[in-house]
Amino acid sequence: MQNKIKYCLPIQAKTLEEIETRISKKADIIEIWLDHLHEIDFAKLKSLRRKVGKPFLYVCKGKREKGLFRGTEKERIEVLIKATSCGDYIDVDIRTDKALIKKLALSAKKLIISYHNFE
Repeated sequence: MQNKIKYCLPIQAKTLEEIETRISKKADIIEIWLDHLHEIDFAKLKSLRRKVGKPFLYVCKGKREKGLFRGTEKERIEVLIKATSCGDYIDVDIRTDKALIKKLALSAKKLIISYHNFE
């Protein structure tokens, strides 16, 4: 049986430059926490994705998930929908409103619905 384990490198950074310096050649997938970025430039993220040549997984966590995003849930999902144009995977918490998950699913190439217990 072939080994199908993938190494995902989560990156929480304030700038794209900081993200680029943290990317490891050993990682199979690069996980970008959009809620940590001071400014989200999707064109630059798309360019970085092409330069790196590895799949990008985007997350944008709100306060409930111990994230830094302070907008509404609808705004958070809109950020993730925009991210679908420059990444491979989108991760959203299972407790997100089902209608918003469905809206996101229409745009995402690969949608991961996850649960993290931060207690």
